[in-house]
Amino acid sequence: MEEKGQNEMHQALEDDAGRVDHRHSQGEIQSALAVIWSEVLRVSDIGPDADFFHLGGDSLAAMQIASRVSHRFGIRMRTRDLFEHHVLIRYATILVERLNKNIERPR
Repeated sequence: MEEKGQNEMHQALEDDAGRVDHRHSQGEIQSALAVIWSEVLRVSDIGPDADFFHLGGDSLAAMQIASRVSHRFGIRMRTRDLFEHHVLIRYATILVERLNKNIERPR
């Protein structure tokens, strides 16, 4: 089902000429991150102001989230990124900036 969601997201980003717009919106990324956080932290209903540490996050959970985000979006996210940007909306902002600038692609 996750693959289907990714395909739908890419289809939604096609413009009238059929070209794909690879820019990612804050809302799309934030929603996807909320799902990942929810799965790893086993907490439901994660909103934009959710704080990773207040939800029970620790270093192991941070590594799991960084790994899942890197895999899902094809971009390198470090554990440190989550420690520095531990509120969901801030973490999403960093990810969106990297995706839109094509920064730190995995090797």
